[in-house]
Amino acid sequence: WVVGTGTTPSGGGGFTGPSSDHTTGSGNYLYYEANGTAFNDSAFAFTACYDVSGLTNPTIEFYYNMWGSTIGELHLDVNSGTGWVRDIISPFFSGQQGSVNQWLRAERGLGGYGSILQFRFRVKGNGCCNGDIAIDDVKVYDKLNNDIGVVDIVRPSLISQTGTQDTVSVDIRNYGQNTQTSFNVVYAVNGAVVATEPWTGSLPTNSNTTYKFNTTYTVPSGPYNICAWTVLATDGLA
Repeated sequence: WVVGTGTTPSGGGGFTGPSSDHTTGSGNYLYYEANGTAFNDSAFAFTACYDVSGLTNPTIEFYYNMWGSTIGELHLDVNSGTGWVRDIISPFFSGQQGSVNQWLRAERGLGGYGSILQFRFRVKGNGCCNGDIAIDDVKVYDKLNNDIGVVDIVRPSLISQTGTQDTVSVDIRNYGQNTQTSFNVVYAVNGAVVATEPWTGSLPTNSNTTYKFNTTYTVPSGPYNICAWTVLATDGLA
């Protein structure tokens, strides 16, 4: 494992590894360098020990990049002092994941594993150059019961014609522990709220849904900003 910034040494041209860290684009991340390794070589990265005894819903979250034609495997293990429990995320991550330069999010609830926990990221390589595996933004936290939010504005596209009516679609994620069945979704154009609309259905934990607003907006001239968010009275981060 190596601390990286920017692309990995074998990652030029988007062949393998990320182009930057997950958080800022200019920070560090940790990666497994595939060059010079043999088939089925293993590499281990250990975290500090975490005291989760005071957490209601202890959870580990991290982001990973597994882009390349000869990507191996990424495993997550945990130790509470009695030995390593392997593959607490199952199935483990194997082969190329996502798209070029894409960081993917993973999480695992930690209930039942103990109070003092250490984690081990374990890579099994394929022994070739285009097999760099990276991780970033590892954190252990208390997952809220109710926590939803807009992940992305998927419509409109980058180009809209001035004066026409356009629609807004957003990607919403349930980050919380509880399944959500009802909340409001809001969007604003240049700071002015255009629509507040109800969403109903069933959105389990760690699930996404796309919502298309019924209310359209008139496309302004020149550059403009669209913001979108959710409203849930019990949201722990509201």
